[in-house]
Amino acid sequence: MGVKTILVVDDNKDARDLLSGIIKEKGYRALKAASGQAALRIIIKREKQQKIDLVLLDYKMPRMNGMDTLKQIKKIDKRMRVVFLSGEPELRAIKRKGADGWLAKPVNLKELYVLIKKLAK
Repeated sequence: MGVKTILVVDDNKDARDLLSGIIKEKGYRALKAASGQAALRIIIKREKQQKIDLVLLDYKMPRMNGMDTLKQIKKIDKRMRVVFLSGEPELRAIKRKGADGWLAKPVNLKELYVLIKKLAK
């Protein structure tokens, strides 16, 4: 089956590095992107190589926000699993808009592990 790959998309370098480090400690491969545009480039590049199993996507980012990024990801691969990261409580309703879930910031590690196990299959 191989190691699962998770893409962490966050404009905050510290948050990106922290999440990717935690993901690696749990035995997953972690990729990082600082923007929605960078995430899309990585997804397109890896589409023909090793697939990305899960995207952890910051909702509030400059230029291309999380919702715009999600729409573009789903155009590339409608089956790709995406979880929003945000401090906005109203994101509970976001699943109806195409995301597979959301995690509140700061991220609860137990909730993160549960979501990763559930979605990165």
